[in-house]
Amino acid sequence: MLTTININYKYGTRQKVLKKNKRKYDGTCKCQSCELPIFNTIKFEYHHKLLVQFGAKTDDKNLILLCVTCHKEITNAVAMRSREKCNNYILQGTLVIPENIFIKEFN
Repeated sequence: MLTTININYKYGTRQKVLKKNKRKYDGTCKCQSCELPIFNTIKFEYHHKLLVQFGAKTDDKNLILLCVTCHKEITNAVAMRSREKCNNYILQGTLVIPENIFIKEFN
């Protein structure tokens, strides 16, 4: 039997992110990249759409929920400076890179 994430065990900003995710996906938490359901048995991570290294703040407008696999893929795309892979995530809305940095540093 599948169970949903209990949003009451997180407080402050992270609780707001969980609540927004549940509203977006009609009552279930899902990875915002692959859209697979996230339940208590599957580990999830908070991801900064605009990365901290680019001056991001940790607020509910910048944080999203991702499954561990998707979070690693996005992090690797940025670390490798892969324009193609990063563009996919930018179009998807799960990654924001300032234009001046993107043009200068990404191949």
